[in-house]
Amino acid sequence: NFKKDAKASTVDTTYEETLPVMESVARMYAEEFAESMNESVDLTVCKTTPIYDTKDCVVGYSVAFSKDNKDYGYVNVDYTSEGLVADFSVTDKSDSIYDALTENFAESNAEVEVEDCEDKLISVNGMDYAVEASDSEDNDIFFYNGTTYESADFEEMLDHYEENYLSYYDNTEYEDEFVDIDADSLEEREWEI
Repeated sequence: NFKKDAKASTVDTTYEETLPVMESVARMYAEEFAESMNESVDLTVCKTTPIYDTKDCVVGYSVAFSKDNKDYGYVNVDYTSEGLVADFSVTDKSDSIYDALTENFAESNAEVEVEDCEDKLISVNGMDYAVEASDSEDNDIFFYNGTTYESADFEEMLDHYEENYLSYYDNTEYEDEFVDIDADSLEEREWEI
Protein backbone atom coordinates (compact mmCIF):
# COMPACT_ATOMS: atom_id res chain seq x y z
CA ASN A 1 0.00 0.00 0.00
CA PHE A 2 1.57 3.27 -1.15
CA LYS A 3 0.90 6.47 0.79
CA LYS A 4 0.42 9.64 -1.24
CA ASP A 5 2.19 11.79 1.32
CA ALA A 6 5.29 9.54 1.53
CA LYS A 7 8.54 11.31 0.66
CA ALA A 8 11.84 9.93 -0.50
CA SER A 9 14.63 10.48 1.94
CA THR A 10 17.10 13.15 0.93
CA VAL A 11 20.75 13.45 1.72
CA ASP A 12 21.66 16.64 3.53
CA THR A 13 25.26 16.62 2.30
CA THR A 14 26.60 19.52 0.27
CA TYR A 15 29.07 19.35 -2.60
CA GLU A 16 31.75 20.94 -0.41
CA GLU A 17 31.18 18.32 2.29
CA THR A 18 31.68 15.45 -0.14
CA LEU A 19 35.04 16.71 -1.47
CA PRO A 20 37.15 15.38 1.44
CA VAL A 21 35.49 11.97 1.03
CA MET A 22 36.11 12.04 -2.73
CA GLU A 23 39.75 12.94 -2.08
CA SER A 24 40.17 10.16 0.49
CA VAL A 25 38.66 7.53 -1.84
CA ALA A 26 40.83 8.77 -4.73
CA ARG A 27 43.95 8.48 -2.56
CA MET A 28 43.15 4.95 -1.49
CA TYR A 29 42.16 3.83 -4.99
CA ALA A 30 45.31 5.38 -6.50
CA GLU A 31 47.47 3.65 -3.86
CA GLU A 32 45.92 0.28 -4.66
CA PHE A 33 46.29 0.91 -8.39
CA ALA A 34 49.95 1.96 -8.06
CA GLU A 35 50.74 -1.04 -5.86
CA SER A 36 49.16 -3.34 -8.44
CA MET A 37 51.61 -1.96 -11.01
CA ASN A 38 54.67 -2.83 -8.93
CA GLU A 39 54.06 -4.69 -5.69
CA SER A 40 57.74 -4.61 -4.65
CA VAL A 41 57.90 -0.81 -4.42
CA ASP A 42 56.85 0.86 -1.15
CA LEU A 43 55.18 4.11 -2.22
CA THR A 44 53.93 7.03 -0.16
CA VAL A 45 51.28 9.51 -1.23
CA CYS A 46 53.00 12.89 -1.11
CA LYS A 47 50.28 15.14 -2.57
CA THR A 48 46.78 15.16 -3.97
CA THR A 49 45.72 17.83 -6.44
CA PRO A 50 42.05 18.29 -7.38
CA ILE A 51 41.14 17.80 -11.03
CA TYR A 52 38.44 20.16 -12.30
CA ASP A 53 36.42 19.87 -15.46
CA THR A 54 36.02 22.86 -17.79
CA LYS A 55 32.87 23.89 -15.87
CA ASP A 56 34.99 24.32 -12.69
CA CYS A 57 33.65 21.26 -10.83
CA VAL A 58 35.93 18.77 -9.09
CA VAL A 59 35.83 15.49 -11.05
CA GLY A 60 38.77 13.69 -9.45
CA TYR A 61 42.24 13.95 -7.98
CA SER A 62 45.80 13.60 -9.19
CA VAL A 63 47.62 11.53 -6.58
CA ALA A 64 51.40 11.96 -6.55
CA PHE A 65 53.73 9.37 -5.04
CA SER A 66 57.22 9.30 -3.61
CA LYS A 67 59.64 6.56 -2.66
CA ASP A 68 62.46 7.36 -0.24
CA ASN A 69 61.52 11.09 -0.52
CA LYS A 70 61.96 11.10 -4.33
CA ASP A 71 59.15 11.59 -6.84
CA TYR A 72 57.69 8.34 -8.10
CA GLY A 73 54.91 9.30 -10.50
CA TYR A 74 51.19 9.82 -10.19
CA VAL A 75 47.76 8.30 -10.77
CA ASN A 76 44.91 10.53 -11.95
CA VAL A 77 41.59 9.30 -10.61
CA ASP A 78 38.70 10.82 -12.56
CA TYR A 79 35.20 9.99 -11.35
CA THR A 80 33.78 10.74 -14.81
CA SER A 81 36.07 8.17 -16.46
CA GLU A 82 34.67 4.68 -16.97
CA GLY A 83 37.70 2.95 -15.49
CA LEU A 84 38.31 5.64 -12.82
CA VAL A 85 42.01 5.92 -13.74
CA ALA A 86 42.26 8.50 -16.51
CA ASP A 87 46.05 8.70 -16.64
CA PHE A 88 49.03 7.36 -14.75
CA SER A 89 52.80 7.06 -14.72
CA VAL A 90 54.16 5.17 -11.74
CA THR A 91 57.95 5.06 -12.16
CA ASP A 92 61.00 6.65 -10.63
CA LYS A 93 61.35 8.65 -13.86
CA SER A 94 58.03 10.49 -13.41
CA ASP A 95 57.21 13.66 -11.52
CA SER A 96 53.71 14.53 -10.47
CA ILE A 97 51.85 15.84 -13.51
CA TYR A 98 50.90 18.96 -11.54
CA ASP A 99 54.55 19.72 -10.65
CA ALA A 100 55.68 19.14 -14.23
CA LEU A 101 53.01 21.46 -15.67
CA THR A 102 53.53 24.26 -13.13
CA GLU A 103 57.32 24.13 -13.62
CA ASN A 104 56.89 24.26 -17.41
CA PHE A 105 54.46 27.17 -17.02
CA ALA A 106 56.96 29.12 -14.89
CA GLU A 107 59.80 28.39 -17.34
CA SER A 108 57.79 29.55 -20.35
CA ASN A 109 56.22 32.67 -18.83
CA ALA A 110 58.29 35.29 -17.00
CA GLU A 111 55.20 36.53 -15.11
CA VAL A 112 54.52 33.15 -13.47
CA GLU A 113 56.20 31.51 -10.50
CA VAL A 114 55.33 27.96 -9.52
CA GLU A 115 53.87 29.30 -6.26
CA ASP A 116 51.48 31.52 -8.28
CA CYS A 117 49.70 28.52 -9.80
CA GLU A 118 46.31 27.47 -8.49
CA ASP A 119 46.35 24.16 -6.63
CA LYS A 120 44.34 22.37 -9.31
CA LEU A 121 44.51 20.67 -12.67
CA ILE A 122 41.94 21.39 -15.37
CA SER A 123 40.95 18.35 -17.39
CA VAL A 124 40.59 19.40 -21.01
CA ASN A 125 39.56 16.04 -22.44
CA GLY A 126 40.18 13.44 -19.75
CA MET A 127 43.77 12.92 -20.88
CA ASP A 128 45.21 16.42 -21.24
CA TYR A 129 45.50 18.95 -18.43
CA ALA A 130 45.95 22.68 -18.00
CA VAL A 131 47.07 24.75 -15.00
CA GLU A 132 46.00 28.23 -13.98
CA ALA A 133 47.75 31.24 -12.45
CA SER A 134 47.29 35.00 -12.20
CA ASP A 135 49.42 37.44 -14.15
CA SER A 136 50.91 40.70 -12.80
CA GLU A 137 47.57 42.48 -13.36
CA ASP A 138 45.70 39.73 -11.46
CA ASN A 139 44.11 38.29 -14.63
CA ASP A 140 43.67 34.53 -14.92
CA ILE A 141 46.05 32.89 -17.37
CA PHE A 142 46.23 29.23 -18.35
CA PHE A 143 48.98 26.92 -19.53
CA TYR A 144 47.93 24.11 -21.83
CA ASN A 145 49.90 22.06 -24.29
CA GLY A 146 52.95 24.36 -24.06
CA THR A 147 50.97 27.55 -24.68
CA THR A 148 49.92 30.36 -22.31
CA TYR A 149 46.34 31.54 -22.80
CA GLU A 150 44.47 34.52 -21.40
CA SER A 151 41.09 33.57 -19.97
CA ALA A 152 38.99 34.46 -23.04
CA ASP A 153 41.44 32.71 -25.38
CA PHE A 154 41.42 29.61 -23.20
CA GLU A 155 37.61 29.51 -23.25
CA GLU A 156 37.65 29.94 -27.04
CA MET A 157 40.18 27.10 -27.39
CA LEU A 158 38.00 24.85 -25.21
CA ASP A 159 34.90 25.69 -27.27
CA HIS A 160 36.78 24.97 -30.51
CA TYR A 161 38.06 21.71 -29.07
CA GLU A 162 34.59 20.65 -27.94
CA GLU A 163 33.03 21.48 -31.30
CA ASN A 164 35.70 19.80 -33.43
CA TYR A 165 37.53 17.10 -31.54
CA LEU A 166 35.48 15.71 -28.67
CA SER A 167 33.75 13.05 -30.77
CA TYR A 168 37.14 12.05 -32.20
CA TYR A 169 38.60 11.42 -28.73
CA ASP A 170 35.44 9.62 -27.60
CA ASN A 171 36.00 6.93 -30.25
CA THR A 172 36.58 3.83 -28.12
CA GLU A 173 37.13 1.56 -31.11
CA TYR A 174 40.87 2.14 -30.80
CA GLU A 175 41.03 2.26 -27.02
CA ASP A 176 44.29 0.99 -25.50
CA GLU A 177 43.94 -2.30 -23.67
CA PHE A 178 47.44 -2.52 -22.17
CA VAL A 179 46.09 -2.23 -18.63
CA ASP A 180 42.67 -3.55 -17.76
CA ILE A 181 42.11 -2.95 -14.06
CA ASP A 182 38.77 -2.10 -12.57
CA ALA A 183 37.65 -1.52 -9.02
CA ASP A 184 36.60 -5.17 -8.57
CA SER A 185 39.97 -6.55 -9.63
CA LEU A 186 41.89 -4.58 -7.03
CA GLU A 187 42.62 -6.26 -3.74
CA GLU A 188 39.78 -5.74 -1.27
CA ARG A 189 40.66 -3.18 1.33
CA GLU A 190 39.03 -1.75 4.40
CA TRP A 191 38.23 1.80 3.37
CA GLU A 192 38.73 4.41 6.09
CA ILE A 193 36.98 7.65 5.37
